[in-house]
Amino acid sequence: MTTVRFSRQREAILLALRARWDHPTAETLYHVLRETHPNISLGTIYRNLALLEQMGEITRLPGQDSPDRFDGNTTAHDHLHCRACSAMDDLPDMGAIVDLAVAQEMAARQRVAVEGYRIVFEGLCKACATKG
Repeated sequence: MTTVRFSRQREAILLALRARWDHPTAETLYHVLRETHPNISLGTIYRNLALLEQMGEITRLPGQDSPDRFDGNTTAHDHLHCRACSAMDDLPDMGAIVDLAVAQEMAARQRVAVEGYRIVFEGLCKACATKG
């Protein structure tokens, strides 16, 4: 097993991500962290986000027509992607609509192994929905 070296920059990235609820992109994190870590590079952000994801510390939310977003909350929850403003909001109570055991049973029939799931709903966030 490979030991991951302590890194102040990695810790700063993780703390910054866990302090946010807006699921920022790597570039957003870069601009935020440049204020306190002026020598940090965008490459460092990307490398550390990949490592943190690999370690299970964060979750990557792949963008379809936009950059990937990152979530510091690794507990089971789903998301809503706003088609109007591109916000990515947590939907913690929506997971009840999928039964993992049923999904695993169905997957076994296909001879694949389902270990989990992640749902991103498409629609309007609260702010855009109230705008009309």
